[in-house]
Amino acid sequence: MNVELSKQQQDELLAYAYSVITNKLNGSQIIELSNSAEYQENYGVFVSLHKSGKLRGCVGYIEGVKPLDEAIKEMALSSAFGDDRFDALCTEELETITIEISILSPLEKIDSTDNITVGEHGLYIQNDYHSGILLPQVATEYKLSKEEFLHQVCIKAGIDDTQFSSCDFYKFTALVF
Repeated sequence: MNVELSKQQQDELLAYAYSVITNKLNGSQIIELSNSAEYQENYGVFVSLHKSGKLRGCVGYIEGVKPLDEAIKEMALSSAFGDDRFDALCTEELETITIEISILSPLEKIDSTDNITVGEHGLYIQNDYHSGILLPQVATEYKLSKEEFLHQVCIKAGIDDTQFSSCDFYKFTALVF
């Protein structure tokens, strides 16, 4: 993992994501974060929302295309209001959600899924126009075996398990808080 953040910085980023969502719901101006050097680096980032222990939204950048603070702001808004799997978050739900941020290491192309450790590595697969990703913590949260993890990433990519051998594989780790 290339990013190292203190507990205080992690808490600040979580509070920032929450304030971005809150301000959007209230129609208030979104306040920017302090100009910390760590927040200006480009990282892949996912923001996940949970309600009563169940996924309520999860959107992210697979690779670092924007500074961390900007990416967290955009993905917090997308997770709350733009994840097509869920209705937009409403004000009444705000107190019931928890936020999880995953900052991704750069993708590393691998030749075989033998090179991933379930629970430590996330997996991004690509086959022609189809792609799918599962974050490392998904396997742990759902107690997935390696075979189940691989099967689930195929489902996310919209490909059949029989096409798995023709996919490109990329592994990564994540700082999750």
